[in-house]
Formats: sequence, C-alpha cells, structure tokens
Amino acid sequence: DDAGDRLDRLSIDRGDDPAVESLRGQWLLLEGNPSEAVPHLERAQRMSEDDPGLSFALGTASLASGRDAQAREAFERTVALDPRYYDGWLRLGLVCARLGDAPARDRALERAAALPESRDGRAEAMKREFSLPR
Repeated sequence: DDAGDRLDRLSIDRGDDPAVESLRGQWLLLEGNPSEAVPHLERAQRMSEDDPGLSFALGTASLASGRDAQAREAFERTVALDPRYYDGWLRLGLVCARLGDAPARDRALERAAALPESRDGRAEAMKREFSLPR
C-alpha cells in the first residue's frame, strides 16, 4: 500500500515521467496484476525507448496477460538493445515456443546458451524441454 501511495505522489509531482510509469508498471506486475501493468509499461516505453529493463518488464507483463505477440516484440527489443540480456533471450525463446515458431525459439535459446550466465543451466534445460516429441 505504501508503494502505491508513493507512486501516486510521484505521479502528481512529476507528471509524464517515464521512470514513474515504469515503476508503477513494475509494481503492478509484482503485485500480480500484469494486465494492469501493461498500459503503464507501454507509456513508459514510448517515452524511453532505449531501456532494455523496461522492455523486459513490458514483455513479462504481456506474456503473463496472454499477449504473446506483444511479449515477443518486447523481448526482441530487449535483446536488440542489450544482446547480453540472458533472461531476455530465455523469455524470447519461451514466447516463440508459445507462438509455435520453433526456428526463432531455437535461435533465442542458442544465443542464451552462448552467454556466461548459461552456467545456471536454464538455457540447456529449456532446450531439452522443447526437444521432446510433440
């Protein structure tokens, strides 16, 4: 509740500040309201197009609210802005799988697997999961 009150005050003080819109969207996402988060994150994205973390948050909210095509665009923007964004590649692979685009899924997971963070095993686990017979 306190975070929401503080965000309300920031919105009044700062008006159309992309950081405030981004924070509100991320707060709503963390509160379990991804559909409500999307419009705030979209507004922030329009005002600040070069933030891979913001693109990732928009992709996450979109994915969680069933907007797979929008999520794909957001994750593609994330990794275009920062090709070393490991979780961006993983989420791009996931959303491509949900959309039935196996070649794009495989490319994204290969890019993720090539990054140092892949030592955590998530990229390889996803690759194994998606190679199961369908």
